[in-house]
Amino acid sequence: MVKRHVRILLQHLVFADPANPPARELLADSYEQMGYQAESAIWRNIYLQSARELRQGRADVYKGGSEDYLLGAATDEQILDLLAVRLLPDRAAGQSLSVNIVFKETGGEYNLRLHNSVLTYRQDYQDPEAGTVTASRKGFLGVGMGFLGLGQAKLLGMVSVEGDGSALQALGEMMDKPTLDFNIIEP
Repeated sequence: MVKRHVRILLQHLVFADPANPPARELLADSYEQMGYQAESAIWRNIYLQSARELRQGRADVYKGGSEDYLLGAATDEQILDLLAVRLLPDRAAGQSLSVNIVFKETGGEYNLRLHNSVLTYRQDYQDPEAGTVTASRKGFLGVGMGFLGLGQAKLLGMVSVEGDGSALQALGEMMDKPTLDFNIIEP
């Protein structure tokens, strides 16, 4: 019980003064020991990552290296569902658009349609009125999530466009953009 109170006190010290080296090191030691003793892999990783952040600072760039594996393991439908759940309805209010998507990896053809702040897709359907974007999954998500401009993705060879593909870039401006560079311990 005493150890728990010491850890809580150290957490308050680090939160109040993130530049306090002795408090950071003691709290890092505490988290490291908790990580070694944790039976759950999730808790172990949280504790050890917290200790790492206290000692080395927050990583500026996420370098997990698993994104290609995850994109390769996901189905086309899961990729499209990801985009649908990241849509911010207030940004999409009053907007209506349609864009055809062809994934390079699978050849899957889809039509994405935004109407009434809801993003839906139809498989094996191409809207004759909409532009067609042929893209790698990474390129599709880069533009569709708003991390890359359509022109940038074209220059990188991640997408090609027939007709007007600007609807995909417009969609990217309506997305909640997740970040992986948040602090775990510090304010």
